[in-house]
Amino acid sequence: MFFSLLLPVILIFEKDEACGVVNVMRRETALKNNLLALDELSLNDGDWIDISAPLVGRQVFPVTVKSLIFPQN
Repeated sequence: MFFSLLLPVILIFEKDEACGVVNVMRRETALKNNLLALDELSLNDGDWIDISAPLVGRQVFPVTVKSLIFPQN
């Protein structure tokens, strides 16, 4: 599988797994600086997220989850 080294790779986990997965991916792949893993997020089909500028030494990223709701006929 080919990933561009210029585009960010964003991984989202529902449980507290991001740190472990990122450590393995950085060790085993060429992905070093363009990898972002977010955890403790519960998403549903159709949800989308906004990721804000990093805080706390680039270790914390504020995230807003948005859902579109349409009336059923």
